Amino acid sequence: MRKVYQNVWFKNFDPEKGTVEIYNENFFIDLSQYDFFYTIKSEGKKLNEGKLTINVQPQKTEKVTIPNFASLANSNKQLSIVFEMKQRDNIRLIPAGWVVAREQFTVNNFPKLQLASHLKPATIKEDETSIIVSGSNFKAIFDKESGMLTSYKVNGTEYINNGFGPRPFFWRAPTDNDYGARLPKQLNAWEKASYQELKAEDFKVNQGDKTTVSDRYTYPQTHAINTVTYTIYNNGIIRVDNHFDASKCDLPYIPRIGMRMQLPNYITNAEYYGRGQWENYDDRKTSAFVDRYSSQIKDMVTKYIRPQENGHYVDINWLALTQSSDKGLLFVADETFEFNASNYLLETVSDGEELYLDAPVGAAPRPKHINDYKPSPLVDLFIDYRMQGVGGNNSWGALPLDQYMIKPSSTPVDYGFTIIPIKNKKEIDGYFK
Repeated sequence: MRKVYQNVWFKNFDPEKGTVEIYNENFFIDLSQYDFFYTIKSEGKKLNEGKLTINVQPQKTEKVTIPNFASLANSNKQLSIVFEMKQRDNIRLIPAGWVVAREQFTVNNFPKLQLASHLKPATIKEDETSIIVSGSNFKAIFDKESGMLTSYKVNGTEYINNGFGPRPFFWRAPTDNDYGARLPKQLNAWEKASYQELKAEDFKVNQGDKTTVSDRYTYPQTHAINTVTYTIYNNGIIRVDNHFDASKCDLPYIPRIGMRMQLPNYITNAEYYGRGQWENYDDRKTSAFVDRYSSQIKDMVTKYIRPQENGHYVDINWLALTQSSDKGLLFVADETFEFNASNYLLETVSDGEELYLDAPVGAAPRPKHINDYKPSPLVDLFIDYRMQGVGGNNSWGALPLDQYMIKPSSTPVDYGFTIIPIKNKKEIDGYFK
């Protein structure tokens, strides 16, 4: 809210010339009472910062040059520059140093994941119920009936909680705005699809230049199909590819397209490169700047009075979930992904199809408030291709704008990510050169 209501705007940034335009939307005051600053970062690491000397008259635009930025822009790294306008002196309720306006621009795409070209395929064994894929330091177990990855153990550490490995997932805990638009009832087939018992169709295991495990899931409630392919390497790296086809779906929207898995409770920390550091959504991300952030997972929850979808993050290039020792898993997007990582289960904050007087309609009464629930001893993780926006343009009831909705399409969705076991977070930068 604060970001979109600011009265001063930074626009038309030119990285080749290192210039930016500053527009003063105010009608009566100039900008002489403010100080302007910039900070330049390379993938979260500060390169330079400085102060700009400028004044802009009401309803006017001025252009200013950032020293030496053009030379930095030639890097193959992604650069970001943040501009801030701060209050110079105390004035009424505004203290000195208060950020009155801000903006971020990014230059260059984030570098692609760099894996060694000589990665060897893993080895395969099987028994009556499982496919066992192993390598020099890991073992992954796939259930033949469901096709799910039910165990992923690296150097003796298990990273899948109680067999709940990645599975396609299309539902989110309804928001107040979702209830206002009656989406939970209208789209409940996607909830049923998300929870249906998985039966792998066309289950295939191949070992050649690569070790792959693939399966297909059909969702009769929505007439959708999702094919998952795992490519497993000898060092424990797993690539996950999804091919999602909803071309025959007759529902108007899809709440989310992604995968859900659960990690053990000794995974306590998150570090990521993308939008943060507060929660953000496709239509609520203007104030969430791209940077490298870290947090404890227990703090990655927004405690709305009524339990509902919360703690989502978009435009993510990578996410590291680790133990206190920094050992854990690095999830790397093909392009970008979205994620939730929480100690609160989705089922804890999901209230069914309808509300009456802010309480869920159903046979069993449930508590109304988030503080009535306790976190679970696990990490509920969602890696999403996309989640629909949260809307609320008319306070309650209106759908998100059309560009923030997910509609079934005749064109299938292909998305993927890579899971990399890491011994410590110092290894992360080595994968992006």
